[in-house]
Amino acid sequence: MLYILSGALTPSIPKLIFNIFFEADTKLILNDSLLLNRIAMDVESGMSERISEANRILVLITNEDNISMQSIKFVIEMIIEHGKILAEGIVPLERWYRKNDNNSLNSKLVKATIESSRGNYLQAAREYQDAAKKSQHDFEKYA
Repeated sequence: MLYILSGALTPSIPKLIFNIFFEADTKLILNDSLLLNRIAMDVESGMSERISEANRILVLITNEDNISMQSIKFVIEMIIEHGKILAEGIVPLERWYRKNDNNSLNSKLVKATIESSRGNYLQAAREYQDAAKKSQHDFEKYA
């Protein structure tokens, strides 16, 4: 059951959506899409409470063992657009990349975002430099 108050979703709705769809394997993709869209809306709002909620949900999604490549691509696009606002929520994704695709462009972007948010600007610059070297083949996508 979804509750709409004053035409807006309540902050607990993402948790409710997560619980409804998490039970059914066939609806995991729909669940992630809904949650990722909610995260994007929350981050774009600029409100610190909504950004914190977005990061909490992002941790749930990126910590899944069976995270889809579609979800990973969406998260990477949000990182490119919003940067270190999302650093809290992408720590599990950094672990996933370290295990599965450690030297990829996206891995470097995730690492740089996290390092920058922690104030490790020199390490972040190194990661961004590595990412820049890797983006030469796909310049238009990341320009």
